[in-house]
Amino acid sequence: MRNIFHQSLGTAASNSARCSIARTIIFVCCSLSIWFCGSAPGISAPRAQDTSSKATSVAKSKSTTKADSLGPNGKTGMWWSRESGWGISLTASADNGLLFAAIYIYDDQGIARWYTASNCRFTGNQCTSRMEETSGSPCAAPFSPGQVTRKDVGELSLNFASSAFGNLSFNINGVTRTVAIERFVFASGAAPSTDYSGLWWNPNESGNGVSITHLADTLFVAWYAFDTSGKPAWYVLTCSAFGTNSCSDTLYSASGPVLASTFDTSRVQLKTIGPATLTFSSSGNARITYLASGQTITKDFVRFVF
Repeated sequence: MRNIFHQSLGTAASNSARCSIARTIIFVCCSLSIWFCGSAPGISAPRAQDTSSKATSVAKSKSTTKADSLGPNGKTGMWWSRESGWGISLTASADNGLLFAAIYIYDDQGIARWYTASNCRFTGNQCTSRMEETSGSPCAAPFSPGQVTRKDVGELSLNFASSAFGNLSFNINGVTRTVAIERFVFASGAAPSTDYSGLWWNPNESGNGVSITHLADTLFVAWYAFDTSGKPAWYVLTCSAFGTNSCSDTLYSASGPVLASTFDTSRVQLKTIGPATLTFSSSGNARITYLASGQTITKDFVRFVF
């Protein structure tokens, strides 16, 4: 199988490694992703046996060069404010009347954190939802549903001028901002024959989820889980599948400046977690295997449709 991330010798390997790292930095600094939980307000958790049969592609465009062509209602996808290092991702419900939004940012210790707005229902071109911070079971440990807790932290509002541009207003723990946002298109080319874009979860591990965005031959994976203290943490992986059902690269975490009325992009940094492989056994079933601190960890996911 052709995979530049498996080339280990010569100029091609050096160039591909630099390209991979550069894409990951761009994704961490510019991309927008999502966490999801089946029991969150406004979203009914699908039964595990129904998830695969309902799986559908999020992106159906023939080309990824036009931002307006992405997403079922022009809203699903990754969005950013052109302040590299934080962002928001939006996922539309099956009836296109509800958005699930997640903002990723950093706490006062510089640690990556995420907040969710699970019930942003449209009135015209605008939606508003309460926001939550979720804590839970550490990623590397056996998942304990009883450890998942949620805390109200504020409110989010979105107003769209088009399928590519809009405005975001939020209040998170007393910090307020209103910024212009736009869709982030990170790759161009023909749409993949099997598009893995969408939300993924394990029905037995509500609170732990994955967002996958698949443009051309490139996949961006954002894993929303919990760190060793049970606090919300996100990890990212970018890789190229080249028509296969598997890809491998490096899993990263990020750190950056605390959420405030301004944002210092120069303080965003990446940290290597370890090698990771993403494999799809079907269009609705995925597995992530990664190495962290000498421990190999495997997580299985199915598509989440709400």
